[in-house]
Amino acid sequence: GEFRIDKPLIQPRWITIGIFIVICLSTINSSLSNASYTNPGPWDEPYLQSLNYSQRTILYVGGSGPNNYTKIQDAVDNASSGDMIFVYQGMYYEHVVLNKKVTLLGELRDQTIIDGSQTGNVIKITTDGVTVQQFTLQNAGIGVYIVHSSDQTIIQNNITNNWEGIGL
Repeated sequence: GEFRIDKPLIQPRWITIGIFIVICLSTINSSLSNASYTNPGPWDEPYLQSLNYSQRTILYVGGSGPNNYTKIQDAVDNASSGDMIFVYQGMYYEHVVLNKKVTLLGELRDQTIIDGSQTGNVIKITTDGVTVQQFTLQNAGIGVYIVHSSDQTIIQNNITNNWEGIGL
C-alpha cells in the first residue's frame, strides 16, 4: 500500500473564502461592540457634551439642583449668548421671549408643552441664531414669532392650536 494524494485536501479557493469570512465577522463584531451607546436621549449629560456644549452653560427648567429654574423665561433672562436651556417635560403656561442666542431644548416633544393660554405668542424670537427643539407650542396667537432676525433653527416641534404656527 502506497498512499497518494491527487488533489490537495483543501482547495485554495476555500482558504480564500474562509479568510474573507473571518475578516467580515471580526469587522461586524467590532462594530457591534462600539454600538453599545446608541441613540441617547437629549437629556443625557454625555449627549449634551457631545453637542459641543462643554464650554457653554446648561441651564435647566423644571428639575432640581443648580442652574435650575421654575419658568423658562427666568432661565432665558439668566442665560448668556451661546448657552443651552434644557426644559424637562411638563406644562409651562408662559410666553417666552428669546432675545439672546440660545438653544432651547425640550426633554420630550409631546410632553414638554408651552401653553400660551389663548393670548400672545408662545415664543417670540428677537435675535439671530436661536434654536428651538422638541416642544409642543400651543394655544396662542402665534406659536413661534420671529421678529427682524435670521438663522433660526425650529425643528422637531409640534406647533398646534394657534392662530398662526410660525410668523415672520
